[in-house]
Amino acid sequence: MTATVKILKCNDSSKWYANEIGNEFGLISEEEVEWMVREPSGYLNFISKEDCEITSFGEGYDTTQNV
Repeated sequence: MTATVKILKCNDSSKWYANEIGNEFGLISEEEVEWMVREPSGYLNFISKEDCEITSFGEGYDTTQNV
């Protein structure tokens, strides 16, 4: 999956991306209600779909997927 997600909000200060509002991350995979991304420290982690938006679809991204 080659796409980018931008964090728009986070209502839970305990989530890893609470201080990442406005930043973009490359998508690794899609789950039911979350996107898997690689956080700045290198770990794989999840962002709630309701807290972000897809900002770009890279080459080879399947736009027929349920996003």
